[in-house]
Amino acid sequence: MKKKYDYDIVVVGGGAAGLSAAKTAAGFGKKTLLIEHRKTGGECTWNGCIPSKALIRTAHAAYEAKQLFDDLEISRLVDKKTSGSLEQVRDIIRSVYSGEDPETLEKEGISVVEEHAVIIDKNTLNVGDKIITTKKIILALGSSPFIPPVSGLTKENCLTNENIFEMPDIPESLLVLGAGPLGIELAQAFSRLGTKISIIIRSDRILRREEKELSDILKEKLEHEGIQFIMNTEVLSYSKNEKDVEVRIRDIKGNEDTLIADALLCAVGRDPNTKDMGLEEVGVKFDSKGIITDPYLRTSVPGIFACGDVVGPYRFSHVAGRQGVMAALNAILPVKLKMNMDTVLWTTYTDPEFSRIGMTRQEAHEKKNGRIRVINIPYDTIDRAVTENKTTGLAKFILDKRNRILGAHILGASAGEIIHEAALLKKMKKPLSYAKNYMHAYPSYSDVMAKAAQKAFFERTMNNPFVKMVQKVRNKQLVLGGNIYG
Repeated sequence: MKKKYDYDIVVVGGGAAGLSAAKTAAGFGKKTLLIEHRKTGGECTWNGCIPSKALIRTAHAAYEAKQLFDDLEISRLVDKKTSGSLEQVRDIIRSVYSGEDPETLEKEGISVVEEHAVIIDKNTLNVGDKIITTKKIILALGSSPFIPPVSGLTKENCLTNENIFEMPDIPESLLVLGAGPLGIELAQAFSRLGTKISIIIRSDRILRREEKELSDILKEKLEHEGIQFIMNTEVLSYSKNEKDVEVRIRDIKGNEDTLIADALLCAVGRDPNTKDMGLEEVGVKFDSKGIITDPYLRTSVPGIFACGDVVGPYRFSHVAGRQGVMAALNAILPVKLKMNMDTVLWTTYTDPEFSRIGMTRQEAHEKKNGRIRVINIPYDTIDRAVTENKTTGLAKFILDKRNRILGAHILGASAGEIIHEAALLKKMKKPLSYAKNYMHAYPSYSDVMAKAAQKAFFERTMNNPFVKMVQKVRNKQLVLGGNIYG
């Protein structure tokens, strides 16, 4: 006799991964429970994508207005420092949440419980004061801000992405610890809204996972906007009082200094949420990077799957959402589907945007033993960029010997949109030159791809042995002709 369970699928965690998993399971007609101990929507809605992009949009509008007024040599019509910016961000959060709240999810056939869950075994959870049974469990536990071991620094006494959008107003000055995507995005946004920004970095570069040539261009742009970078520097201690914060630093040469500002934003990485869930007791393996899964998102315990930030290795909402769908499908279907990470792409929403898919030049060079080609398209050769005065940027395509994309890196306006065409070519295993076979609207930023395709086609054609031979014969004839006819 078959054992009767309370649910077919229980999803623990209501962020991008958990919502996608729950909606997929419910869509297949499975009796689904979503457990979230805070609020559904998760990091993306409350502390990540939605509020940060809303703030970036406001900051961009203020910056563009100032640039326009300066260009037209007329007086400024708006105050650059918008006092209501953060309240507007909170309004947008509430608007997005209205489509992800428990009432809306219940209408989609998903039961929701806002309680802390602890796993008892592969089919049982302790939720609040209740025991719930299920055929399959999907863990979408998310991640939290990593707080480095600095004397005096705690999660409670500094700003992180979890509380920065709750500030009553834009600060006069802000220290930013870390130069990854979150730190750089928020630094530029607050700077454009009138905040004096200093970014403290242990290394000698920003966005160190990205193509260095492009990240250097972005750094120069941010410096031009007034952001200060304190490189090769570690934080020794941190203290906070009612008025400001004080940070003691030491550079690579041993020189020490003290920085004072209104607040400190800690943006140095993420920690997977693996504590207090009963994972170790039930046998779900995990390490400092998160829960360990196979390519099918199965954990070490049969019947328990995991997805999203708690798994990684890429902690982006779109990756988490895709993993959520795949985990649910694999929990439901008899045929298992692999989670393919080869076409993972991402965008850092600075101005200009910075997008990437695939390998850097260095990574490709090492993997292919130097047998690669690189196509560069500067943004000042893109007519749309010229018309909109957005010529800061560079697109770099790393190709194999067959002209296929190993990596694409785009710094420039609309990079987050353009990168998808490169991703499609990579997914289809088509050469970059294939993009010359269809039209790109003119003038548009898609001209980046059109120009890259033309350049790739021309270079490959000219390197063809037969073409080289014909060219050599032709050049010889021209030389002979010159000798004969003077």
